[in-house]
Amino acid sequence: MLDNLTGGRLDMGLGRSLRPPEFEAFGVDQQQSREMFLESFDIIRRVWADENFVHRGKYWTVRKDAPLSPPLVQRPHPPFLVSAQSEESLCWAAEHDIPFAQIDATVEQARHDQAFYREVQTAHGHAPVPRFYLMREIYVGDNDVAPCLRHGRALDDHLRRKGGAEDPPCSRPRCRRLPHGRRTGTTHQVSARRRSRARERSRATSRRRRASRTRRALQGPGAATGPRSKEPLPGPP
Repeated sequence: MLDNLTGGRLDMGLGRSLRPPEFEAFGVDQQQSREMFLESFDIIRRVWADENFVHRGKYWTVRKDAPLSPPLVQRPHPPFLVSAQSEESLCWAAEHDIPFAQIDATVEQARHDQAFYREVQTAHGHAPVPRFYLMREIYVGDNDVAPCLRHGRALDDHLRRKGGAEDPPCSRPRCRRLPHGRRTGTTHQVSARRRSRARERSRATSRRRRASRTRRALQGPGAATGPRSKEPLPGPP
């Protein structure tokens, strides 16, 4: 139905869950969760793609003897997106050419996992395309003080309930950034700070490149291939 209401713009997000309290809340054995996830994925895909089929698996038995009504707009089914935090999940997503998403991953972690995903994806004959989804918590408020306090407390409570680590309290009276990449402020403030940081990074990169070119020019043509000289440059005659 959603695929019809959106005119074929539905993306199907999948996730096996992550923390032990999430499995305990539904009475699911976390050790069996991967098997259950893989079996349910096969069922979902076949329900959408096939008119009639019978599935008798380890965890579920499904009999589908009628077509979907209304039929899907996207064929054979809407595109999938999977949450992948472990190497095994990344490998499965890459093998099936399914885009993956991460929760609060650092830039270094995201870069590492993207490279691993791309390697497995290519090895299985899938053409790599630039696609990556990263989840961030965002709290939008009327100023840059209240969101920090409210968002920080709410997020700490949320992580405690899920068995995660609590963020250290913010000690600055006008906090601009919370730990793990979470940002606070109004939409305009957050956007302005992001643009400002991007400009500063660009200027810093330009300064480093100019300094590097200047050092090479002063050290002479052989400096690019030989070790850097530690002797001071000669002064004027």
